Amino acid sequence: MELEFKCSDVGVWKEALSSYDSRIESLNKPELVSLDQFYRIKLPCLLHDRDPNPYLTTSELSQLMKWKLSRGKWRPRLLDFVSSLDDSVVKSASEKAFKSLPDISKAVKELTVLKGVGAATASAVLAAYAPDIAPFMSDEAMEVALGNSKDYSLKQYLLFATKLQDKAKELKLKGEWDGPSDIERALWSCTVRAKSQPEKSSSGKKRKRKCSRMFYQNAEYLAESYNLKGKNGYFTFSDIFQINIEGYEGRVIGGEKQNRGYVVSHLTKLILACIIADRLLLVTEFGHLSIP
Repeated sequence: MELEFKCSDVGVWKEALSSYDSRIESLNKPELVSLDQFYRIKLPCLLHDRDPNPYLTTSELSQLMKWKLSRGKWRPRLLDFVSSLDDSVVKSASEKAFKSLPDISKAVKELTVLKGVGAATASAVLAAYAPDIAPFMSDEAMEVALGNSKDYSLKQYLLFATKLQDKAKELKLKGEWDGPSDIERALWSCTVRAKSQPEKSSSGKKRKRKCSRMFYQNAEYLAESYNLKGKNGYFTFSDIFQINIEGYEGRVIGGEKQNRGYVVSHLTKLILACIIADRLLLVTEFGHLSIP
């Protein structure tokens, strides 16, 4: 099921939201299910238990970051940054941020002083405490709501949050709906499901990948020009980069003599081209490659 942002059918949105848990499980990522339970259930309780002066600890911020990265794109450096933050600094920044609500702009600015915390991570922190005000800025929801998931600026987040708040208000008028954070989860769920489906052509048949003539020519060039055959027609990545690399120095490529660095780069590009073209059979064990 595809979900367009302009859809005003509460039933369709509820169906998308109800599939959220199964979409989380379908990703088969270590710890994601437990991390999602921590983020959606345990963390909000911890924060509200600290009212009227709620705050976040470094350990909790690290867990939140693990959830964010596991649910989306893994960027280990961000986790390293937040894990190294002083607990008192995290507590102070998060306390100021929560007190700034419902002013989302000010709240985000209070959090982004922390190293490794951008607008997206700040939105996750705010959504854990006030899901009815600040939705999480996920790539998947951004793509559907705004048509752009690469701009992580505060300005873009404010636009995103406003759109999800307005959509939540619209759905509330037509039926039971909690808030903008449920809009985000519904959009995320549908986008993940759509990406997991095999691409099909208009005839309903699975689309076959086509390779350009250039890739085939590159495959032949690699096999013939560098004579990379090995025993029984097999060779390894180590053969390519270690055997006689020095001998390739000065070899004429494209009418000019090239140095070692260029040759290694040239070989790498050719190998990738050949793999894409399926002219080389990639065998997982030991990274063996075969020229058909």
